Amino acid sequence: MALLLPACLAEPTALGYRFADANEAAGLLLSNRDYYDNLNQNDLNYRLQKLDATLEELEAFAAAQTLDFTDAEKARIDESMAQI
Repeated sequence: MALLLPACLAEPTALGYRFADANEAAGLLLSNRDYYDNLNQNDLNYRLQKLDATLEELEAFAAAQTLDFTDAEKARIDESMAQI
């Protein structure tokens, strides 16, 4: 008989991760087409705080919000991940 243990009881393993740069982050953010395709005009206007906002404007705005991690941010995240 096999016994499955919850992850919390299994041997600890390292979590794999990497840092996305700003361009990759923008691509990932914009890849959720279900989210963007289901926005209505009121959603667009509210998110961009203007009348007659377009989906293209929102996508450009969202992509412009992504940043590269700084070395200090990466170090803090690495320290946190080492404790998990």
